[in-house]
Amino acid sequence: MTPARWTVLLPLFTCVLTAGHAGATDNPTCVNPPKGQMALEGPHIQVGDAVWAGPTARVVVRWVDSKTGGPAMQAISSSREELDAYAARRSALPKLEICGDAWEIQPLAFSVDAAPPDITWEVVDLDEFPNDRRGARKPKGLSWSGGASWKPLQESSEPLRIRTDTPQLLLHGARFDIGDTDVSPKNDQMLRVRFQDNGAGVDHLSFRIRSGMGGRMVLEIETADLVGNSRKVEWGISDAEKR
Repeated sequence: MTPARWTVLLPLFTCVLTAGHAGATDNPTCVNPPKGQMALEGPHIQVGDAVWAGPTARVVVRWVDSKTGGPAMQAISSSREELDAYAARRSALPKLEICGDAWEIQPLAFSVDAAPPDITWEVVDLDEFPNDRRGARKPKGLSWSGGASWKPLQESSEPLRIRTDTPQLLLHGARFDIGDTDVSPKNDQMLRVRFQDNGAGVDHLSFRIRSGMGGRMVLEIETADLVGNSRKVEWGISDAEKR
């Protein structure tokens, strides 16, 4: 189940810092009465007690304008370096002189996830197929599965998508060129491809077979995490019966 996404809020404070400069006091935007809240904008998610921000997220302050009643927002990070600096900070920001008063701003507790999911593979026996229902472990020819049942693996213009936090792709009846490695599972074996993310978590994987240069078949696999980091690989593939 995909975790719910929400904005993380910190205690109220009175004034907003100049965009992109946590210590700046030039031309600050003041709110009277104070109703400001610090948050993340852009790709971010909370998974359990951990808050993860994608590399394009930014730290902002949101408040309700007491005069107009409308929402207002000010960015206080404008680069990846500033985002990382906020993520690394564990103590309150120094008391700053803003609008004639000194304000202590508590840190926003989050981590930056800038790495896409890892893609690993191994050749295993068909007996390790997750579904132990009668006949489920007997694919016919060139096939793929997400773990429930086997389906024909065919050329497609649109990729197929598997959306789960622990996806895997099982392949049977083919020879694969993975980098410099020729991988040829036997008829009673399958190629198990796994996807793991040590940060926000995997969002989905997608794959398709297409024609490459010289009519060579190519297996495209792409995976992305919950804050937008993605990885794509392309492996040569041929029907095992045509080897």
